[in-house]
Amino acid sequence: MNEKEYHTGQNQISILYVDDEEELLDIGRLFLEQSGEIRVDIINSALTALDYVNISSYDAIVSDYQMPDMNGIEFLQIIREKYGDIPFILFSGRGREEVLIEAINNGVDFYLQKGGDPRTLFIELSLKIKQAVKRKKTEKSLWESQKRLYDVINFLPDATFAINCRGEVIAWNKAIEELTGIPSGEILGKGDYEYALPFYGYRRPLLIDLIDKTDEQIAQWYPDGLRIGESLTTEKEFLSPNNKQNIFFSKACCFYSETGKIIGAIESIRDITDIKKSEENMKESEERYRSMTERSSDLIIILGRDMKPVYVSPSVRSIIGYEPDELIGLPYEIAADTIFAPSTQKFLEIVNLSRKGDKIEDVEIRICKKDGLLQWVNLYAIPVIKNGVFHGVQGSLRVVSGRGDIENALSESENNFKMLVEQSLDGTVISDFSGNILFVNPRIGEIINHPNVNDVVGKSNILSFIIPEYHENVIQDFNRVNSGVDGYLVNYQLMTCDKRIIWIECIGKKISYNGIASILLSIHDITERKQAEIALSESEQMLRKIFVNNPIAITLVSATSGIFVNVNKAFEKSTGYTREFIIGKKSEDIGIFPDKKQVSEMISAFMKHHPLCGMELSCRIATGEIRTCLFSSDYIMIKEKPYILSTIEDITERKRYEETIKKANNQIKMLSSITRHDILNKISGIQGYLAIIEADHPDLSECMQRMKLVTSTIQSQIEFTRIYQNLGSHEPRWIDLDSAVPRESLPDFVHFTQNSLNVKIFADPMLEKVFFNLLDNSIRHGQHVTLIHVSTIESDTGLTIVWEDNGIGIHPDEKDKIFEKGYGKNTGLGMFLIKEILLLTNISINETGTYGKGVRFEMMVPKWSYQILNVEKC
Repeated sequence: MNEKEYHTGQNQISILYVDDEEELLDIGRLFLEQSGEIRVDIINSALTALDYVNISSYDAIVSDYQMPDMNGIEFLQIIREKYGDIPFILFSGRGREEVLIEAINNGVDFYLQKGGDPRTLFIELSLKIKQAVKRKKTEKSLWESQKRLYDVINFLPDATFAINCRGEVIAWNKAIEELTGIPSGEILGKGDYEYALPFYGYRRPLLIDLIDKTDEQIAQWYPDGLRIGESLTTEKEFLSPNNKQNIFFSKACCFYSETGKIIGAIESIRDITDIKKSEENMKESEERYRSMTERSSDLIIILGRDMKPVYVSPSVRSIIGYEPDELIGLPYEIAADTIFAPSTQKFLEIVNLSRKGDKIEDVEIRICKKDGLLQWVNLYAIPVIKNGVFHGVQGSLRVVSGRGDIENALSESENNFKMLVEQSLDGTVISDFSGNILFVNPRIGEIINHPNVNDVVGKSNILSFIIPEYHENVIQDFNRVNSGVDGYLVNYQLMTCDKRIIWIECIGKKISYNGIASILLSIHDITERKQAEIALSESEQMLRKIFVNNPIAITLVSATSGIFVNVNKAFEKSTGYTREFIIGKKSEDIGIFPDKKQVSEMISAFMKHHPLCGMELSCRIATGEIRTCLFSSDYIMIKEKPYILSTIEDITERKRYEETIKKANNQIKMLSSITRHDILNKISGIQGYLAIIEADHPDLSECMQRMKLVTSTIQSQIEFTRIYQNLGSHEPRWIDLDSAVPRESLPDFVHFTQNSLNVKIFADPMLEKVFFNLLDNSIRHGQHVTLIHVSTIESDTGLTIVWEDNGIGIHPDEKDKIFEKGYGKNTGLGMFLIKEILLLTNISINETGTYGKGVRFEMMVPKWSYQILNVEKC
């Protein structure tokens, strides 16, 4: 068999069929491939399959149980260890219960017993294969879908959370963790408007809760809420975790299942404080610019894409004699023939260059004023380019008047500098080298919270705002800048006018200001950054204390070198190894893990699935003693380097106690079994002697019957101890309800009917005993039972299994007593045993029948303890 034989089509299910019987392999392949839906590769040895076959390329595996080199269970165990949850069907001639239990415990998907009609058998096998593969693909698709949703939400840059239809938080990404300070682990699964607390401080609806509400209901909570299609948006001011009033933009909408059903809602929150401030600053800048242009002696002109003026400053009246409205919208071709007629060719060249994106600076050109007089002007034109697209030109005309031109240029330069400084987001201060303040921009007023910051100019010294502890640093830095060393960043703390202490970052440059040697300082408020750095430092210290003082032994190992980086006090105490001895070494250098096979399995398990939780390992402590420990570990990143954080819990004593208790229980169970066996043998002897006496002495018949009754009762009670002893000794399992009903034990005079028994129940393996005792109760105590009906009823609370007959029924006074131990006409143990078996898996039972019309036992199965089977017709 070669690699090409593994698959034949994208839609076929590829199966590896392993069996040591060649005939069955050939027959199985013929039957399974008949429909064309399944492609079967066959091999007669599990060991060969593991050595030479690419197992992971198959959709499912079908394997015999009894094979010479390796049985099906061992094969299943290796498949689960190496290849995970690939569907595995055990197809065996063995029908023993222990084989089935072992297969289920090792993760078999289906168990099918050979025998009977081959066609029916392989049709059933084909169905099991399709079910297993479909279930696997469905689980994978669901997992991938959920992971994609989680990844998308988690890595969204905006703070985002989602709720289900019950209002419970189902997603809380990293951005909203940073915004609110609340980790996802503390809020996932919570409802009752818990997610409103970080924003409002009390429980109330957020935008996410109002998507399906009316506009009037939305306005009650968000007067400015806006519905756009299926989404809601709003802007709202909140007090952020750093106690700053920030503006947030929120958007909420529903999200749907694949069938189009609404399954929840999602809301994204974006901090637009800076954007709003930028808009305000832009608006103020535009107003200042307009104000400046309105007062400017230069003629300011703004042209659109078509080179037609869209703005003309009022100075046009004094420079060329036109009104602004006369020029707005005027085509440049007309302007070339009128205003620029003395320099038409040069003007058109300037127009073409501007359209290409070239700047025009200080071009001297002659124009014609409205009154016909000629005037020399300096022309400036700056193209407006956005995203590589020409949007127009900002131009100006300045009258050429000799010396006045130089003064105008100096004035314009100063105005530009002032405008840049005033619009800067950083604070700007000019002082002499003694610290006396000569100039400040408006941003300084915002930083120190001064209502009229210009009042400090010429009146205050920089040191009056700096915290005294930094005065010496400031003086040293001023001296360095004065000596020519500048352009470096420094951090200081200063006191604002409202007595707040903040952090600032400064950079200085030596300049001349109004003829005075001065220092130009650019100042930036870094309080939030510093607070974050301090909080991070405190957090690291807290985590360090948690690591060192944790009562559980913890180790930190480099993921790249395997060298111990740190261990805590609990590790030193439990192992006897000192921290100094451990750090810098590898585990193999110390020999702390003596069992190499366990270490190999641990590494393999960790590489496949991490975090690794609760793996038992043998550990050698400093005294040389081997202890049994629970080992858990996971990857963590510290300063962008990978490490493995592990916990080691010594469970040696606990294991010893468990073994002691287990041994004691086995001894008690054995003693009980031997004693019960001996007593039953003695009772059998007594019954034999009673039979002999009764035959020899007929006059004692009544006495003998009573003695037989007492002896039979003792025998039944001892038999009950055998059954009760095994109660709960096996793990519950999924049991086919239809197979648990005892049809074979029905007397000929009883007619049995059923309805809706295509269901599996998660119950104790003694479930069949429940229905056998119910049948015995109906026949023994029903007096005239001829009909028994078993059915199921599904409801919101679970599944009700109903057992009914047409006998005499149960008297109302006895409905609750029949389940008590010892109550009844026979041994008084049958109904008690029924109740005890069902309670092992939280199944309750009650008698609700009408006296005189028959019994009606209702067994209530919880929702998570049953599965409705899909019955497929061939």
